[in-house]
Amino acid sequence: MGVDRLSLDTSVFWILLAATALKLAASYLAYRKRVQAAARYCAWAMLAAACYSFGYAFEIISTSLEQGKLWLKVQHLGIPFITTFWLILAIIFTGHQAFLKRWSVLLLFVIPVMVFIFQFTNDYHHLYYRDVQFDPDSSYMSPILLEKGPLYWLNVAYLYTQGAVGITLFVRMYSRAMPIVRRQVVMMIFGAVAPWLFNIAYIFAYDVVKIDLTPFGFATTGIVFIYGVYRFHLLRLVPVAYQQVFETIQDGVIVLDYDHNLSHVNESARCLFTKLRSWKGEPLAIAELFESHPDLLAMSSSSAYRELRISMDRDGAPHYYQVKISVIYDQGGDISRQINGVQRRDTIRPVSGAAAGQPESAGGAACVQGQIVCGGYA
Repeated sequence: MGVDRLSLDTSVFWILLAATALKLAASYLAYRKRVQAAARYCAWAMLAAACYSFGYAFEIISTSLEQGKLWLKVQHLGIPFITTFWLILAIIFTGHQAFLKRWSVLLLFVIPVMVFIFQFTNDYHHLYYRDVQFDPDSSYMSPILLEKGPLYWLNVAYLYTQGAVGITLFVRMYSRAMPIVRRQVVMMIFGAVAPWLFNIAYIFAYDVVKIDLTPFGFATTGIVFIYGVYRFHLLRLVPVAYQQVFETIQDGVIVLDYDHNLSHVNESARCLFTKLRSWKGEPLAIAELFESHPDLLAMSSSSAYRELRISMDRDGAPHYYQVKISVIYDQGGDISRQINGVQRRDTIRPVSGAAAGQPESAGGAACVQGQIVCGGYA
């Protein structure tokens, strides 16, 4: 082995150890939130990925066939289980945990456990690897040359199927999620796609790339996860819970996009505005929704603090609302209208008829309990 090759192997070895440390850090962050079931499975997935990169680091610098086989076993402490943990995470994250019965979870682990056992006992049957050789002068990064067997390809098919199912769940969730939830979903999709693409390069272009890039893909996942935890409070509350809270709030909530079109509304808001009752997500400008309330429309585009009282007829009786607009600042002290993705809220709070200068009807019919919150993205 030449000096340049030894230097390259050593460099990749330390990079892989750094990637392992990154995954362990991500696993620890997820474990700290273990009260959430999704966080527990995320911790297990990142721990399994850490076993993968740790074993591969030492496989690269192996000096004998026996060492190489040992580090392959270390890698397979995690490889068969990564996507299974991740799929369960995706199922919980997207609100489909009703499908996770004890028998279904056990069923998901049948093939991973089988792969784990057959890899560890490969010398007796050669069903996972048909042949394993040691070649220190190989042009590949690892001196361990593998001829894959049928169980290896069964594992690959299973991993890819799980990945496809998980990403499909995330994409479906994204299509109907509110903006604050979509950010977290995008983080999860990106974190899942990165190792998948790197693994495709390893499986189908190993003669070109000369190295298994999959551990680096999972390092990307770790970076995305850590960023998501600190930037978007990833896994603090499973997004489907945000969605459920949003939909069941008794106050009406309207979320606007950057162009002041409707982005999301809850059921209470649909009850307050007739046009929202049949709204299915098609483009609808706030100007069209508030066309019968010009004062409210003017306020919805204002960035200054203002108050207004309006009346709305419901069931033939007037209902009176106090409207307030508050400007929200980001952590840097800038007005949110100048920062993409930071929300501005316009609050419409109902008040009694007497407070609005109008007589209250018998039984309090002129007073609606609740409020309307219009969240706009500048």
